[in-house]
Amino acid sequence: LGAFCSSPWQARGATYFGTGEAFCFRLKESRFVPTPTVESQIDLERQVLTFRWSGENRNVQRLERPDGQLILGGGGPDEDLNSEPTTMNDQDQPHNYGFALVLEPTLDTGYSNPCLTFDSPPLPPVTGEDTFDIANLEVWTLTPMSDMDQAEKVELGRRFIFEHSEFIED
Repeated sequence: LGAFCSSPWQARGATYFGTGEAFCFRLKESRFVPTPTVESQIDLERQVLTFRWSGENRNVQRLERPDGQLILGGGGPDEDLNSEPTTMNDQDQPHNYGFALVLEPTLDTGYSNPCLTFDSPPLPPVTGEDTFDIANLEVWTLTPMSDMDQAEKVELGRRFIFEHSEFIED
């Protein structure tokens, strides 16, 4: 399971940030499903389900402090912007206001709930568990800039545009 975020992770308190370019994903089946050959294992691991930004809220990324949880998605519709996610409504019926993906500060565990932001189910494979251990973590960054100063200037420009214009997915 994993996610793509086009905005850099920055501690911003309890405020969400990020763009509608973000998405989360998981394998269609657990990689631990027995397969008869290496080729069938490769085919199994190619089957990925993606969950794009739903447009229901702007709660894409959240990092409260530098040593805090990395949070993807969460909260209710836009009128509840920055509301705390829950997984039950007033009638004790499940709804999808949870976080799509949370990585604990130690980066060795995480959890996932149904999430309105990406219209996603819990991301771990069908195990009945919403928490998981992280065995392997990959972090990539892509930028056309040749140094950090250039990248920060471009990101500040993007941030200004997204914070001062409509949040629209093309």
